[in-house]
Amino acid sequence: MNFLKRLFKKPTEKELATERNEPWFDIIGFGYDSETGNGAFELDWNQAFVEEKRIEGFVGNEQEDVVDQWFNTICRSVAMETYEKELADSGSKTNKAINKTVNKKYINKKDIGDGRSEIS
Repeated sequence: MNFLKRLFKKPTEKELATERNEPWFDIIGFGYDSETGNGAFELDWNQAFVEEKRIEGFVGNEQEDVVDQWFNTICRSVAMETYEKELADSGSKTNKAINKTVNKKYINKKDIGDGRSEIS
């Protein structure tokens, strides 16, 4: 990029948040394979977001590990809420206790550069 374009480039939301040392996260892409039923999210974040997640108790040696752990927790929570709602809506009285386990599938992680990973 030439000097003038860099000089007049409007900063992104991520750049602004990073300047202010504020946590920033976004889902920048999503893919779905209808044949396999697998989906993949492309995530982006800044260092302040990772630091915030570490303070909240998420661990990992790499930023990607921390974000993956946090995002998987969010996805599990959404899945469990959906499951519990479907059970309640079905009016099933035989299922007094909701099974809190989630079917475990293999998760594929692919490094796509610039500190980003593709999860499917």
